Amino acid sequence: MNSKMIGFDRQLKKEWLDLVIEMLHDGETRDKITEALNKYIGNDLKGKDAIRKTRLVINRMWFNPNSQLEFLRRSALELFNEARTENATSIIHWGMCIACYPYFRDIARICGRLINLQGYFKRFQVRQRTMEIWGERPVVRRTVNHVIQTIMYWDLIEQKDASGKYVISKFIEIKNPKLISWLIKAYLASRESKTASIDDLRNDPVLFPFSIDINIDSLLLNKEIELFNQGLKSEILILRTIDHTDDGIT
Repeated sequence: MNSKMIGFDRQLKKEWLDLVIEMLHDGETRDKITEALNKYIGNDLKGKDAIRKTRLVINRMWFNPNSQLEFLRRSALELFNEARTENATSIIHWGMCIACYPYFRDIARICGRLINLQGYFKRFQVRQRTMEIWGERPVVRRTVNHVIQTIMYWDLIEQKDASGKYVISKFIEIKNPKLISWLIKAYLASRESKTASIDDLRNDPVLFPFSIDINIDSLLLNKEIELFNQGLKSEILILRTIDHTDDGIT
């Protein structure tokens, strides 16, 4: 029986995540952020338990101890103003979700692959393929919808018609080199090996709502990404382990 932890079992609105990043960026304490988040989520959800469980999904991305995510959190906050100016905070949310939650990553990849193949996906198609990876469990049947609804809340997909087809509603072309570099780091962090070829990066449907221009020269200047050649044509990216113990989020 597949017993991998789902983790991502709530629907997350973009404005909730924007609030957390903005308050962290402004140096607010975790207690103040929790208080504000409870009120904000409470405008949409009723019941203390529903609010608490939703907040827990967000906490795993931004607060729970995780050395693998600390450098992503730190650099995301440094980029917040640029992402907000370009109306592109969904890039940060996407990167944090795929890096923190393999479940979100796998469903995003399935959605992207189906869109690449047929131009759309249906919920039952995503549910069926997700159960092949995560097991035929009731929790999987239920939470696939949470991930799809979350992506809809971020205005990246929409339901096309009554037939239940979902298509890309907003294709985001990322031109800011800093945001591109950050998303690549998040992508590498989402992979068990923390490595990927340039071809993997260009072709992986997990990043299906985004278009990025991969500049090798810019990547070579990034201290958290190492690039080396494997054979004559294959270039491999490796995510370096950076210790940010002394400058973590409070």
